[in-house]
Amino acid sequence: MYELTVPVQNKYFKRGGREKYVEAFRKMGVKRVLLAVGTYETDEEKRESMLSELKDNVAYLKENGFEVGTWLWTFWVKNHPGYEYMKFVSGTVSKSFVCPSCNSFRDFAGEYLINLARCGVDLILFDDDYRYGHLDGAQGCGCVCDNHIKYAEKILGEKFPEDVIEKHLVAGGKNKYRSAWLKANKYYLLKFAEDMRNAVDTVNPNVRLGVCACMSVWDFDGASSAEIARTLAGNTKPYLRLIGAPYWANKKSWGNRLQDVIELERMERTWCGDGMEIVSEGDVFPRPRFDCPASFLEGFDTALRADGSLDGIQKYVFDYTSGCNYEHGYIDSHLENLELYKKIDNLFGDKKCTGVRVYEVMRKFEDMDIPKAGEGGQVVNMFFSSAARMLAGLSIPTVYEGEGVSGIAFGENAKYIPESALDNGLILDVRAAQILVEKGIDVGVEKFGEDISSVLSKSSAEEYFPEYNEYVPATLTSGVYNCTLSENATVQSYFINEEEKFPASYIYENKDGQKFFVFLFEGYFAHERLSRQYTRQRQLAENIEWLSEKKLPAVILKHPDLYVMCKEKDGVLSVGLWNFHADKIGKPVVKLDKKYHSIRFANCEGELSGDTVTLSKLGAYEYAFFEVR
Repeated sequence: MYELTVPVQNKYFKRGGREKYVEAFRKMGVKRVLLAVGTYETDEEKRESMLSELKDNVAYLKENGFEVGTWLWTFWVKNHPGYEYMKFVSGTVSKSFVCPSCNSFRDFAGEYLINLARCGVDLILFDDDYRYGHLDGAQGCGCVCDNHIKYAEKILGEKFPEDVIEKHLVAGGKNKYRSAWLKANKYYLLKFAEDMRNAVDTVNPNVRLGVCACMSVWDFDGASSAEIARTLAGNTKPYLRLIGAPYWANKKSWGNRLQDVIELERMERTWCGDGMEIVSEGDVFPRPRFDCPASFLEGFDTALRADGSLDGIQKYVFDYTSGCNYEHGYIDSHLENLELYKKIDNLFGDKKCTGVRVYEVMRKFEDMDIPKAGEGGQVVNMFFSSAARMLAGLSIPTVYEGEGVSGIAFGENAKYIPESALDNGLILDVRAAQILVEKGIDVGVEKFGEDISSVLSKSSAEEYFPEYNEYVPATLTSGVYNCTLSENATVQSYFINEEEKFPASYIYENKDGQKFFVFLFEGYFAHERLSRQYTRQRQLAENIEWLSEKKLPAVILKHPDLYVMCKEKDGVLSVGLWNFHADKIGKPVVKLDKKYHSIRFANCEGELSGDTVTLSKLGAYEYAFFEVR
């Protein structure tokens, strides 16, 4: 059951008109309301006022039939003289975020949660500052405060060398210092969770404690968000809100477009296991629609409903500070789609996703050979799957479990792919190819040469595709290698400048019948221009079929940011199309994997002719769905 959780500000709930909020909640089908209380209130008088208001609001909402939670920041306490603050690998000491290793802070936070629990809430949710990375604007991961270093050194039984950060923790390959440090990071994140659970259990063990995930916590901070959620839960059902929000697409935060945050959430879900309540981050921060369109939120919500792997959405439809009716656009869009949600569930609900298998493992930092572009704090950006980003931006459907139509693995992920993936055809970047060669697998490279990105970037570099006779501008910033290929490799594109040309991509089948499509650049740090191009899209669509001798379930070319999701069961295929671009698509033509005989549509019109579906149109930020049999 896909449930709806909606947050509002506790201190503005009455001012905004509680009865109007309740009316909107009921129309929308809200199950749970989160009353946000913000940062820790250290002033006793103000804290008591907040708790009194919270208790009254909780009672009011429960009387009206809603489940109620409260929501607060995890480590955010500004300039408290008695607390120990996080120290980032950059050397900066935070002025806002207390380290969970601080005993006096854990005591304070535990008592704080006891008082929140006494207000009658069903859930206490920690916000996504439950992490070490991406705080205070500092790039980094983990904490190197005295407590963390001492704990890690105790594990090792020796002192850290003076250059441990720049040479071992966030650079180089696998080493004992990084492993010990990750254990220290994990210990204190879980220690905080254990102490908070124990504190709340003293007043009501049935109160759930949940957490909002963030990027660095899945790998680089030692403990995953799923582990934290399970530790916080105690004997209750774990609650986890994933990371990746529609508002990121406004400014392409960390390079993400709307389809990318959907893929992030789908990827994270596969890392969590079962037995949890897992919801998406339907945030449109900072609100109102002057800042983030409702179409972003609805595109995100409808896509994850179609995916079907989540228990619901934490949907931020109210402006936090203004009245209930000030910004009604998010609510109106939700209400307009109520019947469509049902149709999506009917079309997609009983089917399984199909497409290219993205191999993106949760934990790789500990054993990672950190590339030069990732040294220092930049390594945390390797959380974002460049493989998934390439496919999603080029209208190629993906899966995160099973084998898929074929597979794709960039960078360190090649260390962890199952042997069966080699027999299904693999798309690789240069680092993944190198890893497989080190394992003794022939991928068609005779020699990995020097990084030539600096040479190419000095000129107007292009990528040339001989088969299509097409030249595409190429922005080459780092991680482009001059490689000597096997004579049986077929070069499909070249990087060229005025004087030289170098192989950029190729296909290859080895003597064991294993097939590879390889890019000779590092996927994680390559400029997006290398993937956001029509030639790459065509190249992928054609090569995926060559790799696995299986067709993609649906192919539609030459429409930027058209996101495609496919699900199937017993020969019945459902296809979702989301046009996350400012241009409309006149009469989209979708080529299917085989001929079908009947079709039904949702939110669109069109016609089926054998293996081809033609839709009437698809406007900017609109979505269309159909099922063929």
